[in-house]
Amino acid sequence: MIERNLINTAFSEEFGKQMRFIIGPRQCGKTTAAKWFLQKYNCQSLYYNWDNRNTRDRYIEDNHFFSRDIYNVNSSWNKPVLCLDEIHKYPKWKNILKDFYDSFCNELLFIVTGSARLDMMRKSGDSLAGRYFTFRLNPLILQELSAGDYHESFESAQEWIQSKLDNPIYKKQELEALLAFSGYPEPLISGSDRFHRKWQTDYMDRLIREDLREITHFQEMENLSILMKLLPDKVASPLSINSLTNDLKTSFQTVSNYLNGLELGYLIFRIPSYSKKIARSIKKEKNCIFMIGRE
Repeated sequence: MIERNLINTAFSEEFGKQMRFIIGPRQCGKTTAAKWFLQKYNCQSLYYNWDNRNTRDRYIEDNHFFSRDIYNVNSSWNKPVLCLDEIHKYPKWKNILKDFYDSFCNELLFIVTGSARLDMMRKSGDSLAGRYFTFRLNPLILQELSAGDYHESFESAQEWIQSKLDNPIYKKQELEALLAFSGYPEPLISGSDRFHRKWQTDYMDRLIREDLREITHFQEMENLSILMKLLPDKVASPLSINSLTNDLKTSFQTVSNYLNGLELGYLIFRIPSYSKKIARSIKKEKNCIFMIGRE
């Protein structure tokens, strides 16, 4: 397994007893990272996937079903670590997490993993306020792929830049692989152009027609698919919503909502134009970057 930098940060004891919410794009390695951490500290039996009917049935029978499993775990961490994967798909999941945390926060470390829906749903209420920290896992970066030394933090951006200038490291092969197959583990590890193209098509189609339909309630999903075909040609220049409005024959607000939805689904992210004046930077059009690469 490729060790992720987030593991060193998110699971640090410095963050106390709060739950760790691991969010990020689909298939970027959230579950794998959580399972790796559980296995490292002999807690692999405390992984519960809420897509699994057995997990849901156990919860219905006993609200604290995992309490029996804790006694069979000899954790090498300071306390057992438990992972709840995809729990946000279960009704009233926030109340469930609140009950789990309030009852076992001193006995267990809770890890909660999920993608776009977890990221959006956690913002829709404050019932879990003060009970968790959120960490975002992105696709692989060059430093992770090349197994470089991990540095926790720097006091300033200038210090980080200077460290790179003082110790230049060139990883041509790894960089070419990232540019060709993106930072998502499956296509990157496969190293196959054909696999990457098929994976990319299925990934985008599934995300648009399943995840975004559920979390945004967009009605005209076909327009969203058309928008994704239009965006690649506009990557090199500031993204004009007015131009997209004319292309799609729809309103400015609708296109703006589409772009927000694509950002929420981690398909794209937008970078504001640089300006010394904040007000001017806000008004300027943003550049659009694809998270999964493009042809």
